[in-house]
This record gives sequence, structure tokens and C-alpha cells, in this order.
Amino acid sequence: MGNASEQIEERLLSYPHISEITGKGLIFDKLAFDPYNRDCELDLESDGELTLAGVLLHSDSNVQFRCMIEHLEKWLELYPEYKTKQFGKKLGSNFFDYYSEIETYHRLRLSNCSPQIDPLIGLKNNRLDFRISLNEREIFIEVITPRPSVHSDNQFIEGYTGFFDFERGTIRERDRKSRLEIKIEEEIRHHLMDLPDSFQTPIIIIANCTYCSLETGDPEIWFPIMQPQYLHGLLCYDFQSKECTRYNSDFHVNPRYSLSTLEKGFFKALF
Repeated sequence: MGNASEQIEERLLSYPHISEITGKGLIFDKLAFDPYNRDCELDLESDGELTLAGVLLHSDSNVQFRCMIEHLEKWLELYPEYKTKQFGKKLGSNFFDYYSEIETYHRLRLSNCSPQIDPLIGLKNNRLDFRISLNEREIFIEVITPRPSVHSDNQFIEGYTGFFDFERGTIRERDRKSRLEIKIEEEIRHHLMDLPDSFQTPIIIIANCTYCSLETGDPEIWFPIMQPQYLHGLLCYDFQSKECTRYNSDFHVNPRYSLSTLEKGFFKALF
């Protein structure tokens, strides 16, 4: 690993803002835990499991990785609120999740928003990624990468033991949920379970599906059926170009709730 470590450290020196908040010692190029910090064995063949060190290591041969690092360096200069040791630690261990967060922040700022970072929601000190105001209405935003916990992923791949029970039973192929849907269910359990039924502030999930290692299904079909409580909409995007400057995106509205024409137009145009 010594040679790889030297390459990583050498490339890191080219990005002073990233280097300042991450420091030295970026030796692990793959994730060692799932999105909820449980030790696990992850798919080491998946680009989506690379850490910052892994992205730096492969940035010479991968144009997209190099562009992502360059964008990140620029954004850290533009947004000192993200130029912190705490954010650097997050980037170092889980690059794609937190790249997506600052990328979304950048897109919101380009759209003339002033997002509040890590706003409190609910009664148990839970926080989502952003809160913005559109036409005097508050909206919460949570940014995700559609990679579920290892427990769910193993169940998805291996099936369940039992009889048609989601928690215990074997399910039919056509009844399997997409990984993005499972990820959204996990986010609801993790962040939103303590919200009262009377909670009315819109919550939008933004999902970077670029490095989703497995399929996300068709949200156009399952999101309206799912009708998740509290979530008003789902914005899915991925990179259209290797330079990470053009995007494909789709915005799906939960039929349980209503969004104004302005709000729907805002999220459709965000990426």
C-alpha cells in the first residue's frame, strides 16, 4: 500500500483546500462501513464504495473522478462553510455521499437559494441536509446515494427465508423492491419516525444515482405507489458527461401531497 499511499498524498497536495480539511493519512481507498456506520464487507468492485483516497488514486486514469476532485476544490474555496475539519473527515471516509451534499448545495446556491445546512427536524435532534425557502414556504432537503445498508442489500441479493414476509420470507422476483426504494425507507426510519402526523413542511429527497451499483427501479412507477409519509418529492439525478457538468434528472411528486407549480419547476430545473 506504500506506493499507493505516496500517490494519494502527492495528488492531494495539488488540491490545497481539500488537503487542509482532510490532512494526511488517507490510506483506505474503500469504505469500511455502510451508510449507518456498521462494520461490513462492501462490494470492493463498485466505484460507489471508493473513499476520497480511492478517487484520488484513480483520478489520473478516470476523467470523471478528476473532474469531481477539481469541482470539490473549487466549491471548498467558494463555500467556506464547508471548509471544516468535520466535513473533511466525512469526505475522507465516504466520498460520494458528501460530494453529493456539497454538489447539491452548489446547485441550490446557483438557483439563488440560501440553504441552511444541517437543520434540526423533529424532537430527537435529527437533522436533514438543508432547509430552503421557496415563495415563503420552508422546504427540507435530504441528499442520498441509493446504497442501502448491507443487511438490506444481502436480503435483496439472497432473498429471505420464510413465506412471503418482507422481514423474514422469500419474496417473488416481481415483488422485490428497488434498492432506491429500500434506501428511502431506511432514511424515513433513521430521520423521520418521530415526526407527528400533523407535520406539514415539505421534505424532498435528492438522490445521486450516478454510482448506484445496482438498479434503482423506475421511480415513476413505484414512488406514486409507495406514497411515503412526510416526503413530498423525489429528485433523481446522474452525470450526463464525464466532466460532471451536465445532468440527467427526473422529479417525482408524491400524490399524497401537493407542491406548487413554482416548487415543482424549481426542483425539475435544479440539475
